[in-house]
Amino acid sequence: MITYAIGIPYFYAIYNFYLGKSLPFTASVTMMIPYMVKDLVLAFIVALTSRRVLPILRRTGIVPPPTLRKIDAHT
Repeated sequence: MITYAIGIPYFYAIYNFYLGKSLPFTASVTMMIPYMVKDLVLAFIVALTSRRVLPILRRTGIVPPPTLRKIDAHT
């Protein structure tokens, strides 16, 4: 979503000021809604599948197991 927060105003500025065409900001946001929904759905699917895939990758050694760091109170 951070990409959209930067990209939509950038698109609006380029379209209106560099190309010299007129497009309201709300139209710029509305044009991107289908892509935002798709990206959110894909992120949700990846989050769900990673819960099952990550343990398998750790067992096979492809991904190292998480390590716990000791916190030294003197530093």
